[in-house]
Amino acid sequence: NSGNQIETFGLEAYGIFADDSSSVTLNNGSSVTTHGIEVHGIFADDSSRVIVDNASAVTTVALDAHGIYAEDSSSVRVDRGSSVETFGFLAHGIEAVDSSQVRVDNGSEITTSGAATYGINALNSSTIVVDNGSQISTTGGDAVGILAANSSTATIDRMSTITTTGADAYG
Repeated sequence: NSGNQIETFGLEAYGIFADDSSSVTLNNGSSVTTHGIEVHGIFADDSSRVIVDNASAVTTVALDAHGIYAEDSSSVRVDRGSSVETFGFLAHGIEAVDSSQVRVDNGSEITTSGAATYGINALNSSTIVVDNGSQISTTGGDAVGILAANSSTATIDRMSTITTTGADAYG
């Protein structure tokens, strides 16, 4: 289907939750929007797979509300002009932990607005690939475009860009 919309409000009201090797695709201009502290747009856990494709969008508005959160060997792909946008303190565009994988490809965008936000944060042997004209943009004090830590890796390739704006902001 195309143009589907999911919107949530409140505590632990994730837009989409994929668990136990599940697979979720947000496609064809569909969107997920969440409002609430620590309420991620999409949460992928335990080897699950998430694809945001073909001009689809994930938006979060609140403290520590990541656009996409992937853990425990899960994978995330944002592709073909899709976007992830967050507004709020510590609200990362995508966070991948514990051997998870992130790929942002084909003109897709990750945008964060708020202090201490990261476009993509990869921890504990996770991998990041930003490719083919995709963009990572952060605005806010102590903001970071991409962070790969604790044996994680990041590859930025083929005309992709990272832009940071704000005091003590890093690419």
